[in-house]
Amino acid sequence: MGRHDPGGVRAHPRFRRLRGEGGLRGQPGPFTYGRDHADGANLLAEALAPHGGVVHWRAFVYDHHQDWRDRSTDRARAAYDHFTPLDGRFRTNVVLQVKFGPVDFQVREPVSPVLAALPATRVAVEFQVTQEYTGQQRHICHLGPWWSEVLRFAPWGPGGRTIADVATGEKGRAAAWSPLPTPATTRSGPGIRWRRPTCTRSVGSPGIPGSIPGPSSTSG
Repeated sequence: MGRHDPGGVRAHPRFRRLRGEGGLRGQPGPFTYGRDHADGANLLAEALAPHGGVVHWRAFVYDHHQDWRDRSTDRARAAYDHFTPLDGRFRTNVVLQVKFGPVDFQVREPVSPVLAALPATRVAVEFQVTQEYTGQQRHICHLGPWWSEVLRFAPWGPGGRTIADVATGEKGRAAAWSPLPTPATTRSGPGIRWRRPTCTRSVGSPGIPGSIPGPSSTSG
């Protein structure tokens, strides 16, 4: 990229966003230098701001050396405890990327309270199309109905706004997000969820013909 040759630096007009995470899986982060997550995200955001860039800072923090028998630490609380005190301190071109559950895309999780706990911060909800804990990319597991539950959830109380009411998104142009063809059925889920968040029946059918070849792929 022209590190030793400034004249060799080239512009990337379509490069607009940078995803970052700090202090995770034993890697250094803001805490290593006596800073917090707002400092880390804002450092990158300040450099990108003149170019219209956006930083997606993942609100996924935990000590990977944590002993599960130690009840004094609560991994499910980590994102809430770390990020809610920082509300309002992030630059406007920072988006906190929050996993839809408080742990790590487990087979069942409640909706993360962090999504509704940062009114002065831009927040994005993170879903996982690749099947890390729901089949290890070897088993079919359609996640659409579960995502519908998340988007229908009203973290501000009964009768209040839902996640679908305040979230916007796009799925991009990639043909598939996973080496396993069947998750492509889930790939169509986000659009269906936003348009009809109460629909759960036959949700996999739009993606099946393009995922499983053969004349009888949608029969039976």
